[in-house]
Formats: sequence, C-alpha cells, structure tokens
Amino acid sequence: MNTNILKKVIGFEIEATTRCNAGCPGCPRYDYDELDKLNSCVTLEDITINEFKHIFHSPEYMTNKKYHFCGLLGDCISNKDIFEIFSHISLNSENAYIQFSTNGSVRNTAWWHSLGELSTFHHEKHRRDLTAIFAVDGHRETNHIYRRRTNFDKILENMYAYKAGGGTGKWMYIVFDHNEHEVEIAREEARKLGFEFEIKISHRNVAMEAEKMTKSSMSSSSTVSEKFKHPLSGVYSKQVKFDHNIECRWTDDYRLFIGANKTLWPCCYLYQSALENKEATKLESMYGNFNDLMKHDLVDVLEHEWFDSVLKDSFYSGHEMHFNKCDKHCGDGASRRDYIIQDDGKRKKL
Repeated sequence: MNTNILKKVIGFEIEATTRCNAGCPGCPRYDYDELDKLNSCVTLEDITINEFKHIFHSPEYMTNKKYHFCGLLGDCISNKDIFEIFSHISLNSENAYIQFSTNGSVRNTAWWHSLGELSTFHHEKHRRDLTAIFAVDGHRETNHIYRRRTNFDKILENMYAYKAGGGTGKWMYIVFDHNEHEVEIAREEARKLGFEFEIKISHRNVAMEAEKMTKSSMSSSSTVSEKFKHPLSGVYSKQVKFDHNIECRWTDDYRLFIGANKTLWPCCYLYQSALENKEATKLESMYGNFNDLMKHDLVDVLEHEWFDSVLKDSFYSGHEMHFNKCDKHCGDGASRRDYIIQDDGKRKKL
C-alpha cells in the first residue's frame, strides 16, 4: 500500500452523527414541508470512537491534517463519543487543526468547560487551534426562529463555560430579515467572549423561494444578500477549465468528506445524492461499496479509479458518470455557494 497519497490530503469534513436537537428550516434532515418529520433518507447513526480509530488507525493518517466536524444531517456534539474523538486526534497526531460546528445547545457547562481545557491543551501541543464554531443566528430575541428548539440562554451559558476553560471560538451568524437588527448585539457578545464574529451568506438565505418550499420558507436579509451576492465570482478551477468551470474540493484542494455511515466522498453534495438515491447511486451500481471505510482502508479508497481519475473526467458533461450536482453546486453558475464575511471585511468561500 502506497501511503504517499495521504501527504496530498489537506483535511476532512466529518459528519460525526446524524442526530440533532434542533429543527432548522431548510436542513436536509427534515421534510421541507413537514418540519418535524425526518426525511426518509435519514438513518440515526454515529461514528463511534472505535470506528474513528479504525478509519484513522495510525498517526500517519492523522498528522498534518485539518478536521472540520460539521457534516450534513447532524450536530457533532450530539455524538456521545465526540470528546473522545477530539482527544484521540489531539493526543495521537501532530500539527492537526480541529474545528467543529454546533448550535451549542446540548451538553452541560461542566462538559463545555472540559472541552475548553482540551482546546487549550491542543493549542499548546500542536501550536494549532481546536476551535468551536457556534452557529447562532441571532441573540436572545431571534436565534430560536431559525435554530428551532434551541434555548439561547443555555447556548450562552455553554459558550461562556467553554471560554472559561480556555477554549478558542467563533460566532457564525446567518443573517435573515428577522435577525438583522441583532447583528451588532451578537457581535458585541462575541467580543465579550473573545470570539471571532463572522457573518454567513448561506444558500439557505435564497434556496427556499427557488425550490418552492412552503412551511420551511424563511425570508433572507435582502440588504446583506445583495451586498455580498457574488463576492468571489470569477474564481474557478486551478487545474483545468471544465464545461462549467467546476471547482472540486478534492481535485483542486485535496479535501474529503466522511459521512456518518462511514463512507468517503469528495464532498457532502455527492454524499447527499447517494443518501437520497439520486445521481450518486450510479457509483454503487458500477463499483459496489468501494468507499465504505469500515471495509476498505482509506488509502485504498483514494487509490480507487473513481477518486484517481474518473471523478475528474466526469466533470465534462458528456461523460457517462457526469453528475449534475457538480454543475449545480460547484460550477460557475452555482446558486448555492456559501460565503463568510469576516469581521475585518474579508470574504471567503466555504
């Protein structure tokens, strides 16, 4: 087995669980027209600490990597083993970045304080951050409107407990019409916490109307969306001009996605397609379970012909394995890209 390919891998986005306590409109976890009904494609499952150790079975697989625990269907803090997973990375790798996204409303303050202490330990050992990204879209008056079933006072207690333990954090804020007036209040709260504050221009701001959702519809902030609608237009693939100027997280940036079902993908979009029995099912019909990390080593999957060559070839629309999702989400006409507006005014694309 040639593990040199691991040196190319910059990092992993990992869906540690499909469980979540919230019920956000627009989340693919729920039926778009019945917000308290799980989508039929959702199976409740987690990546356990033992499964994580099986996938990343040696320091060579973990060192010099960036880990973002976010995913598609769940909040990673709802995974009962998540503290152990973070600890395992921190203790058994070198030069590792860890960040995780959460609504911040589960676990108690003692747990969050301990996680803050782990964040401090990680920074001292690696000189790299372990960062909590709190997805809080409002302050006391409005956060619960989008982050349904969450409690802002509990979130704030957890944020301060995490900071008291020494934790590094960010406050990520999606701006809608209903919460635009609380942006500065939240920004000041973030300053008190010592957290960075970032505004997110999300596809969820605009997708509701375009996809004719009803009960899940949510007005976006027209002023913010228009101001930053196409902040990075014209930035396309670094390697070659494909039919739709596709920017691929794997072929361009060597970033990968691991779903809670322990399958490896270039991105969450093709993972979602497979869950929903859409385009990505053609991969299963041709290659079987080639990307199942409980049955195949990570390196073997990356050396598979689909990751090695077929994926890149499929960016041309005439290819038999072409995915329309690649055009829709990562082509030059993509309408569902997410952007971050940092406190210093700089912009970055997710």
